[in-house]
Amino acid sequence: MALFAVVGAGTIILYTPVLSRWGIGEAAAGLCLGSLVVAGTYYAMTGTLTPRVMLLSVPPGILTALLLLLNEYPDVAADRAGGRKHLVIRLGYRGASLVYVMSLGLSYVIIVAGVWAHLFPLPLLLACLTVPLSILVSRDAFRAGEDFGVLVPMLGKNVMIVLGTDLLLALGYLV
Repeated sequence: MALFAVVGAGTIILYTPVLSRWGIGEAAAGLCLGSLVVAGTYYAMTGTLTPRVMLLSVPPGILTALLLLLNEYPDVAADRAGGRKHLVIRLGYRGASLVYVMSLGLSYVIIVAGVWAHLFPLPLLLACLTVPLSILVSRDAFRAGEDFGVLVPMLGKNVMIVLGTDLLLALGYLV
């Protein structure tokens, strides 16, 4: 558990002065607030960590990183002035939207492939119920830019994707 704590604490300490300026803040936050939360909880409850659990922890990590990614859209000007160089600043809205769509798709591919390969139980496919909402947000990510009329509803839907998919993964595992 100490390793989980050290990685988490290091990410907290380094996020603003280093990670967000190097363009890896989203990935670090996804790892710590998504993947390591899942893996760490499993480890705390069982005392073991398996490759299956590590693979299952990847989609929540991706989704958490994507939550941060889209939440950076409205802050580009202020973040740029403050010296941050997150992915939206580095890649622009279009590039960041491509990263969003590909990464979101990857999270679903991991779930479906894990079920198909009999690594995950069949009920984990419940997490795919958020796919229709993901398609809408993916479309909006390319349209939003700084348009708050598109941006604000898109951000709310993205939160529903992250929380809904994580919840459905947990329910699928319980079933």
